[in-house]
Amino acid sequence: TNTQLLMEANVNSLNVSQVKVSAYPNPFTDKIRFVVETPVAGQATLDVFNTLGQRMANVYQGYVNSGSQVIEYNVPAAVKTNLFYVLKINGEQVTGKLLNVK
Repeated sequence: TNTQLLMEANVNSLNVSQVKVSAYPNPFTDKIRFVVETPVAGQATLDVFNTLGQRMANVYQGYVNSGSQVIEYNVPAAVKTNLFYVLKINGEQVTGKLLNVK
């Protein structure tokens, strides 16, 4: 049945909704703290992009443990614009918007 197939698909793959990223303060000034919560450990990358899609920084690249972890990003003085973040872990992706204090 369709329900059985959906249940099997969820068991066999990481559900994106289980990976959470909180960024604060948002709006930001000179520092952003990312709190990454994930039920599984694995290789992760956290990148920050401007609104044109240009990567401004690789904030984190490496192994993350399951649970919660804090990653800090000191925003360069030249970067005074709205940003987007992209967290990739084990083939899954979580994105969000970061507003700059004008």
